Amino acid sequence: MGGARGAVNKIVLADGEGNSAAIAPRLGGWLLQYVRQTEGHGPVEVLHYSPDCLHRYPAMPAGAHLMFPVAGYATSRGKADIYCWNGEERPMPVHGFARRMPWEVDTASDLSLSLILDADDATRKLYPFEFRLTLRYELVNGTLRSIIEVENRDPRAMPFSIGFHPYLRTPLAPEGQRDQCAIRLPASREYRMTQTGIRSEGRREPHMLPATATAVPARHFGDLAAFKAELIDKISGLSATVEAMFASPFRCISVWSPEMEAPFYCIEPRTAVADAFTLKGNQLIILEPGHRFCGTMILDLVECQIEAAQAPRAGR
Repeated sequence: MGGARGAVNKIVLADGEGNSAAIAPRLGGWLLQYVRQTEGHGPVEVLHYSPDCLHRYPAMPAGAHLMFPVAGYATSRGKADIYCWNGEERPMPVHGFARRMPWEVDTASDLSLSLILDADDATRKLYPFEFRLTLRYELVNGTLRSIIEVENRDPRAMPFSIGFHPYLRTPLAPEGQRDQCAIRLPASREYRMTQTGIRSEGRREPHMLPATATAVPARHFGDLAAFKAELIDKISGLSATVEAMFASPFRCISVWSPEMEAPFYCIEPRTAVADAFTLKGNQLIILEPGHRFCGTMILDLVECQIEAAQAPRAGR
């Protein structure tokens, strides 16, 4: 799974009004690009992308990808990239294997694309369950919807966590500056990973994080008043929104940016902070045989009022 790629077989969705999305089914169902038409800026690339990113597949520091059957990392007894279920340890790469597998095209039209990933010999070595994943992309009035359905085809209950991992371009417009960008979060509670598990902090009202502050390791926000966050570019007056719906007991928004110079900031809707197989609790989804799980991420770009997009003060 993985390796160098030559010419990329991609499918483009377009509505004829300047809104489009490009997807590479054989590269993990990878959403390469999302372009949103705006009144003041014309077509705007919402996601960070460059052809050079293809050479780093499946690291994929661009576009947006699915995380399954783990959102984040997995550990077992101090060992990285290993998870344990029912006393048996197996390898599991960061964010799972779905983004590393070739998906099959089910249906395609100008405005939608449906992809399928079924369990096979390669997935069973990592995850011994029979499943079908259906990933559907839809352009709807300029917004882009990514819809995932997980079907348990195994006779056993199937555990997993799941999420989407978009790399939002930062800044959103060429005239923008990273130190004039911010992430707007809803009222929430921050969850921090410790050696003994997860520690939650006091609940905070809606607040801003400066895009100049690195988020390594990722920062996680749960107990959300709304499953929605924004990347705001103050200079251009553009706001990229990430909204999600997951049929899960635990929902969080994770933010990640490796360095100030990075041309992206990640806002990730998930069902788990990290290491869900070890921490279990309500982060781990247990899907009964024959049942389905659904989740949706909606990406959009709007032109906002400058006064509503004030950059935060330095610090947290």
